[in-house]
Amino acid sequence: MTIRLPERVRRYILQLIAEQGLGAGAALPTEHELARVLSVSRNTIRQALEMLEHEGTIYRIQGSGTFVAGENSPGDQYGPSDFPGVIPAAVSRREVTRLVGLIMPFTDGYLNLMIQSITSVLRTYGYQLIVSNSHNRADEEASILHEMMDQGIRGVMVFPCSDFNRHDTWQTMTDRKYPYVLMMRHREHEQEDAVCFENETATFNAVLHLARCGYKRIAFVGGPEQDVPPHTERYQGYLRGLARAGMAPDARYELIDHVEGHSSVDSAVVETRVETLTTFLETVEKPAGVFAVNDLRANLVYQAARQVGLRIPEDIGVVGFDDRDFAALLDVPLTTVHQDITLLGEMAARRLIDRLIGQSTIKPGLRRLPLWMVLRSSCGELYS
Repeated sequence: MTIRLPERVRRYILQLIAEQGLGAGAALPTEHELARVLSVSRNTIRQALEMLEHEGTIYRIQGSGTFVAGENSPGDQYGPSDFPGVIPAAVSRREVTRLVGLIMPFTDGYLNLMIQSITSVLRTYGYQLIVSNSHNRADEEASILHEMMDQGIRGVMVFPCSDFNRHDTWQTMTDRKYPYVLMMRHREHEQEDAVCFENETATFNAVLHLARCGYKRIAFVGGPEQDVPPHTERYQGYLRGLARAGMAPDARYELIDHVEGHSSVDSAVVETRVETLTTFLETVEKPAGVFAVNDLRANLVYQAARQVGLRIPEDIGVVGFDDRDFAALLDVPLTTVHQDITLLGEMAARRLIDRLIGQSTIKPGLRRLPLWMVLRSSCGELYS
């Protein structure tokens, strides 16, 4: 008996949930990502998702994504909303008193672990999570925050968009004593709760690692978010590392592209960035080290290097940042900075819970989490 394509996709998603241990509230890959990975049409993906939603396995929030359902999941309780990721205004305040929000500038598989850890902490205290996507836009982020406050959502964790300083909702929340915790990014000189990583120190060590591996020239590859944390901190770490290694900054070895979009899902963005990197690598004197501001860009460096016939690590050494799953699976396993995204989610959730139940005596402030390098083969044979 031939199994219909939507049913095969349905079984694949069930297997994905089981093998990755995705709990209630965990985000699933987007329709675009599933269609690309499985080489099927998005219509086929939608049919499979409709079956899973009908079964109660998943729930979908317009504008935010698809999530694993569970007992009392937001999708089961409240249904669709006209506002992305926020429950309808008709829901009573009594029903939302155990809900907290999470706002992210994008969704992808990498952030699933963070969502799982947040959900786990919240469940311990009887809270549930509702997730929304700002699509990296300041106006959407501000609108979602106001809607959550007005709907009675108890508090919110925010992975802010790139332009998060362009709206004044942060001051509104402070004035209203509305609990919130920033993640990954923070506002300078503000007394507010934030959980971030030690980006500058980690990048400093990454640059020194490239220097110790024998590279006399070290390049920096960044992107359109270069003017906001954490990328500003990584750039400062790069400059500090050069200084410690006795190298002078050289604009010819810095590539900051301004192509908007996400490298994991947008093929047009990938093609444009690889083309830019190809030109850049051809002009760099070899051998050279390359620090990429994240693993997605490091992967693009790999693609560009192949196009111009450069060998890793003989011609260029590469260090990434994040330690995504694919980093160890590249043809030359990528040396990268590991950030514990699970710990980030846990610490942010615990800080928010402390504020909600009134047990924290700690003044609002920034907490930085440690980072460490995972040494593989992309910088030479010293650590291979």
